[in-house]
Amino acid sequence: MMSMIIKYLSQITVTLFLVCFITNPAFADDGKRISGKTSEINRTLMLPQTGSETVGIAFFKTAKTQPDLKDWAGKTKKTQDAPVYDRDIVARTEFNRLQNKFANYDVQTPITVHAQVSLERYSPKQQVLFLPYFYPELYFPYDVFGMPVAILAKDIDRFNEIFIPGAEAQQMMAKTQGNQAIVELSLVPAVARTGETLPLDGTDFYPFLTQVAQVVIWNTNDDHRLPLWSWRADWYTPKQDSELLDLFKK
Repeated sequence: MMSMIIKYLSQITVTLFLVCFITNPAFADDGKRISGKTSEINRTLMLPQTGSETVGIAFFKTAKTQPDLKDWAGKTKKTQDAPVYDRDIVARTEFNRLQNKFANYDVQTPITVHAQVSLERYSPKQQVLFLPYFYPELYFPYDVFGMPVAILAKDIDRFNEIFIPGAEAQQMMAKTQGNQAIVELSLVPAVARTGETLPLDGTDFYPFLTQVAQVVIWNTNDDHRLPLWSWRADWYTPKQDSELLDLFKK
């Protein structure tokens, strides 16, 4: 009973916290049902998941404040794996690396998150793929050198109902093994709070709010790992696309 109460309170807290997006026109929701593409995109590999160190740097960059990089340097895997008598030396090197990484980090770089989903809930009558994984209070937890950070995405629940025409859906499902797939989320940082925490499932997380820039559903079949479906926000242009466009302009 207590766990249900905690979960219910967590849902209310997340919902109220996400209200900060509603009044910001930059994050307006057009209210339309999600409709992407089942044709192949110009990629054959999933983007790697963003590590907790990079998430931490993105969090503090978004919050416009600097973390205790000296403390981080003493906790990195490289420092901890070093012999005790060399750890101070390694920590100094790690501190310099973290300083450079923080200084050069582009705060608009999307954070990549992977999630495994089932594609079995498809309605031929509605031509809709239901993905209940994407519920409104969904968050992605990270441990940033002992600091719990929760990534939340505005309107993530829009992706729990995806419009896919019947013929395209059949072709899409035929490529999978057991209708299992991996979702690749590209989340652009928006708001980070260092002065308050958000209680979620018994842990006080520092909230990191993001906006969904791109979603790609990948086949989990190792022999044919291909993108099955993709969606991209109108306002988002991946760095590799803009670099290619600049190349053609020269």
